Amino acid sequence: MASSDRYRPYYLADNPFPADPALIINHPDRRYNGSIFNEELFAAELDLLNKLLQRRMNLVYCQNQSEFVRGIGKSAIAARMFRRLREANGDATAIYIRAQKGQTPAALSRLVVGEWHRDGALWRAVAQCVELYAVEADAPAIRPDGAGMLARQKWPVDRVDLRSFLVYNPVRLVNSVTDWACRTAPNLSPEIAEVFFQTYLSVPREFLTAYPKTLRKMKADEIEMLRNAVVLMGLGGYTYHYLFFDQFEEVVSGTRGRDLMKIAAEMRRLLEVGLGLVSIVVTLHPGAIISLQAPEGQELLTLAPLDTRHCVDVRSLSAADAQALAITYLKEFRTGEPGTPLFPLTPESITRIHEVAEGNAREVLRGFNLAIEEGADAGHPLITLEFLHAKHAEITGRISPNRISLA
Repeated sequence: MASSDRYRPYYLADNPFPADPALIINHPDRRYNGSIFNEELFAAELDLLNKLLQRRMNLVYCQNQSEFVRGIGKSAIAARMFRRLREANGDATAIYIRAQKGQTPAALSRLVVGEWHRDGALWRAVAQCVELYAVEADAPAIRPDGAGMLARQKWPVDRVDLRSFLVYNPVRLVNSVTDWACRTAPNLSPEIAEVFFQTYLSVPREFLTAYPKTLRKMKADEIEMLRNAVVLMGLGGYTYHYLFFDQFEEVVSGTRGRDLMKIAAEMRRLLEVGLGLVSIVVTLHPGAIISLQAPEGQELLTLAPLDTRHCVDVRSLSAADAQALAITYLKEFRTGEPGTPLFPLTPESITRIHEVAEGNAREVLRGFNLAIEEGADAGHPLITLEFLHAKHAEITGRISPNRISLA
């Protein structure tokens, strides 16, 4: 049976609920990439996060203090705010990175620079710098009309032939625009500025392999690279940057001693190089919070303490929230007009799934997915509390309690 046929009796094109509710921002399926989202359920958290970012807070912890579990909704909230900021365009960038165990803030910085390259932000900054240089410099090596043509090139750009932009001495242009940039922004490293202009004005795709060689010669790390990228992007018209490190608990949890000291020290450096120019949002669960609160984590916490000025605490779902969440997903896959927006679920079965999941959004969605699957296998009955009682272990993963209200 085709997928659409399997769920058609439920007026659904497919099972609306993810089988494994993990947020993967670039996943093609909207059930997994966070694009299905009910803002009303997390309105307070989103409003607070937005306020803290509008204040240009250096670091915001998106956390759940009350539950030692994953899946409470932190990643979904961070992803939603990321999408808001990214869609706003303008003169700010927004980058979303899913952190992994064993990574350090320096490694995350490398991923950020890579994303700036891939989405064209660095190209646009370099092109804008060249356009400004053509106007401001004495005897520029490129004419303003040629620089304007360069700035209008749309990313991705595979190769740049500077002769097409009225440049007859490419080496002189690279050297001259590098000198101009370093005079305009004295805190810009000449070595890093040169690798920016040299690669982007010849073969832009080589940038990510070219700049690490320069860092090794300078005995510098990826945080220093990010600092210079922020400075150069400022010259190119970008005024602010929002960095989202989802699953940052993977970086912190279980670390101690020197490893934790390194993470705290690098994270502090990252905040310092972005002071007034970068806001970072990280997700944390209680285990990671406990790790950070150890003496070895204090170098970070003195700059960005775990207080109400830096924290967005994410609450569990209520039973009413679970119903609203179900409707949000169901309507994305509707193929007809059932008698109720919850069909084939009932309020009572949703309440029971919510109770077993203890309000955890991930487990609630998993329960909904399994309920639809069990219903399809059973011939598409209404998923009542009685049906849930009969299929309790299959849907909730737990043995049905001896006493369960079937009213």
